[in-house]
Amino acid sequence: MKATYIFHSGFMIELENHVLVFDYYQKELPPYPANKKVYCFVTHFHQDHFNRDIFDLFPNATFILSKDTRIKETDSIHIVKKNEAYKIEDLTIKTLRSTDAGVAFLVTVEDKVIYHAGDLNWWHWEGEPKNFNDNQAYNFKKEMAKLDGLTIDVAMLPLDPRQEENAWWGIEEILKHAQIKHILPMHFGDAIELMQDYLNEEPLKNYPQIRKIEHENQSFEI
Repeated sequence: MKATYIFHSGFMIELENHVLVFDYYQKELPPYPANKKVYCFVTHFHQDHFNRDIFDLFPNATFILSKDTRIKETDSIHIVKKNEAYKIEDLTIKTLRSTDAGVAFLVTVEDKVIYHAGDLNWWHWEGEPKNFNDNQAYNFKKEMAKLDGLTIDVAMLPLDPRQEENAWWGIEEILKHAQIKHILPMHFGDAIELMQDYLNEEPLKNYPQIRKIEHENQSFEI
């Protein structure tokens, strides 16, 4: 399996017979074999996760979109809701409820388990009211408990420098519940150097499964 970072929260996962594209937003797409079936996932409607150009960029793909994108379902477009399970062609898909908008995806295909968090994260913001941050913590931990005992081959998880010293809380929490073989940080936009600073410091430097993203279209053999 090959995982390629596109930009922000956008990734392409290439398996033996399938290509999964998550939350394409912008930037150049990595090449992939034309003979593989493509599935495009959109976790929610925010413009930094959903670019309608995907329908032109991947004309033969199957699309799995969160309900809040307000796209109509067709033969090739599947609309999904939070906390549901789906069987779409070769894919088994479970959704979790985001702590912001839309869903997170847990996908099983070719005996691999792939998790894309979307905006499901522990969004603790300094300056927000205590009840807001407490509610965020409660809702995030409630969703993470649904992953108890699960083994995940690759997880794409937010590491947003705007959260400052709280940026890694979500990663630490999910690792209390699931065994994750490879973690790919995301949701840092152009602040790639700030994201890298977190990976070089405690506590994240102590997690060898976190892969260090250094540039767009960087690929990892997993």
